[in-house]
Amino acid sequence: MTAPIDTLRGLKAGAVALALAAVALFAFRTVPSRLWLDELYTVTLLKADSLPRLWEGIVLGIDGNPPLYLTLAWLIARAVPAFLSSVVVLKAVNVLVTAAALLALYRLGLRAASQTAAWIAVFLVAALNDNVLFVAFELRAYALYFLLAALCALFEQRLIERGRKRDFGALAVLYVALTLVHGFGILYVGCIALSGALSQWRRGWRAWLASLAATLPAIVVLACWMPFVIRQTQVVQPYSWITAPGVAELLQSLFSSPLCLLVMVAETFAVVAMVVMLIARQQGAAFHIMLRDDRRQPVRYLAWLMLGMLAITLTVWLESVVLFPLFVPRYFTPWLIGGFLLALAFGELLVGLVRRGVGDHRLFAVSSIVLPLMLLVLMLASTDPVREQIPCTTPSGDFFETGFVSGEWPVVADSPHVWFPRVTYAPHAAVYRFPLDRDVVLNYPNWARGNATDFNIMQRIARWAGVTAIMTTEDIVKTYPQFLVIESGRAWFHNLRQTRDVTTEKLAEFTDAAGHAGCTLWKVTSVRPRP
Repeated sequence: MTAPIDTLRGLKAGAVALALAAVALFAFRTVPSRLWLDELYTVTLLKADSLPRLWEGIVLGIDGNPPLYLTLAWLIARAVPAFLSSVVVLKAVNVLVTAAALLALYRLGLRAASQTAAWIAVFLVAALNDNVLFVAFELRAYALYFLLAALCALFEQRLIERGRKRDFGALAVLYVALTLVHGFGILYVGCIALSGALSQWRRGWRAWLASLAATLPAIVVLACWMPFVIRQTQVVQPYSWITAPGVAELLQSLFSSPLCLLVMVAETFAVVAMVVMLIARQQGAAFHIMLRDDRRQPVRYLAWLMLGMLAITLTVWLESVVLFPLFVPRYFTPWLIGGFLLALAFGELLVGLVRRGVGDHRLFAVSSIVLPLMLLVLMLASTDPVREQIPCTTPSGDFFETGFVSGEWPVVADSPHVWFPRVTYAPHAAVYRFPLDRDVVLNYPNWARGNATDFNIMQRIARWAGVTAIMTTEDIVKTYPQFLVIESGRAWFHNLRQTRDVTTEKLAEFTDAAGHAGCTLWKVTSVRPRP
């Protein structure tokens, strides 16, 4: 079985080249797409003129994560020549980082499975899990988050296998980096270290002490960072933008798409069925060997790792339902490792069946290379490169209000999701204004849960970056006797009409493909205080 597979290196090299070409073509399709709000927050922070200034913006809560990714991105952006777009370069770096994460997972898979199974698993995850595309092309920290989690998992196993001081040092540094890339990073530090310790529990405490000791620098770093976390969380006062999650959010975190759900359920069913059959045939002997044999330690480690990462996702989801909402699907990006490990088990199951005479060896060798590649290419060719749609944008990509904006009147946009893309890309970007109104935050908490966070972040951006287009309601009314308003579901314009005498005229209304109203453009010709 292995001989014909090992002789197909040329086919594998061609498959990798074709996969890279498909990814490059997909990346080229994403170049004209516009950034959405969270990415524009990233770009705003990267305009800082120094690292201390950048860190000041991070601590203010303009970005809610630790500083590692933005620090590295700032350094890269400063090294980009003037004739290149730093945004394009940073997105290309994220694609390479995601590819490096998949390579690390491939190397991790080889510890417990065959090359064929690891190959199948990498391509299945890349092709069927939409979250891989998200982390690769999102101008945020998630690609680095994914890479660091994958490297930590790999180096934990290396430390167990070799026990060298340099492996211990490398793992400790990676744990610190994982802690500093995302607020949930420390959860995965604990998960990976504990999985390594549990996989070798029969060897005694001296064997697994190194795995746990490697986490100590990360714990110290987290303790040092906590005062700044407290300052960052002030942006979600008096209420958070995160709402209690439902089952849909949990499924999105675990499976990303209905197709991914079906595939992972089928993989799970097949693997569990085979394990049950194996245990039944050998009266549990294989199961005991798996638990006790030192040669099976990598398998035990990967099993504990997948279960631990699943437990993190389920625990935080349950806590968010019952107590305080903290669950956002993208926060659990390292679960991509869990999806890979499940696909790895499924791939090894297929290899085992062929080794036992089920199917033609050579045909399986070729198919295991070609079919996953075809699946990846088909997925990239059929996927829309624009993941996050900018609100109230026509199918042609124009802002719905463009025909009414001549540059003569200011335009007030009541949501950062609407305002930030327009002040970045609109033909008359200089006329757009964002209103700050604390009364809206306090009086309409259920109108839009993002009111408080948007107010606090935009207020901090105005002060930190000196953005004069972010103004209080009082300043807008005093400065502009007439203006346009884009009402996009927030309470600002409603509150303005409730508290003042406002003369308005509806100019346009945008409806989405389903016929739901999205944005309304109003012309305000006078605003007077009520007697």
